[in-house]
Amino acid sequence: MEQIRSFSLFYLSFGYVSCLLCNVALHRPTTSTSVYYTDAKNIEGNACNAVDGRISTNFWRGSCYRSVDDDHYPSMTVDLGDIYDIQHVDFALREDTLRYEYYSECFNDCKSEKLSNFKIYVRNETSSHSKVCGFYSDFPTSDDIGKGIIVNCSSLARYVRVKKMSEDLQFCEMKVIANIPSASSCPKPPQSWYCRDLCYDVNGSNTCPQMISVE
Repeated sequence: MEQIRSFSLFYLSFGYVSCLLCNVALHRPTTSTSVYYTDAKNIEGNACNAVDGRISTNFWRGSCYRSVDDDHYPSMTVDLGDIYDIQHVDFALREDTLRYEYYSECFNDCKSEKLSNFKIYVRNETSSHSKVCGFYSDFPTSDDIGKGIIVNCSSLARYVRVKKMSEDLQFCEMKVIANIPSASSCPKPPQSWYCRDLCYDVNGSNTCPQMISVE
C-alpha cells in the first residue's frame, strides 16, 4: 500500500511549510473485541488484516477484518504509536463476488447493516476515556463497495477505535490519514509487527523466518 497520499503547502508568516499526508495505521498494533474464524477454509478475520497494506477486498483470501456474529457492539482499535494530526479515516470494503448484501442486509428493522451506524473514537493514553471524532450513520451503496468510504475525523490522537452499534463489523482495510508537517517521508512503525505470514522487523535484522517481510 502506498503510504504517501499527497503534499499540501500551507503559508505561514515566515513562508511556506510542506505537510505530507500519510497512512499512520499501516503495520501498527491492533486489538478487537472479537475475531471471526471459519474452520471450513481456515480463515481468520483478525484485526491486523485491516492494517496489512494489502488491498484485497476478498474476505476468503485472508486479508479482511471481521467480528463474530454474536458480538453485539464490536470494535477494533489501532495504536498509531505516537500522537498524530488525524484528518480522516478510510475504509476498503469487502466485495468478494460483489455481494452487496454483505453491507446492506436488514434484520430486526434494519439495525444490522454490516458497516452502518458506527463511530470513530480517539484518545491519547491507554485509559478508557475517549472522544468521538467521526460518525457514519448510513450504509454503503453499491458504488461505495468498489471505491470505499471516507469518514472525516479531525483530531490529535494516538489510539483510533472503530465501534459499531450493532453486530457484524467487517471491512478489508483501514487507513488513518494524518498530516505530517515538514516531512519528506511517512513515519515508520515504532515496533515490529506480525500478521498471518507477514512481518515488519523494526530493527531491520531479518528476523522474519518463514514469513514475508513487508519492509
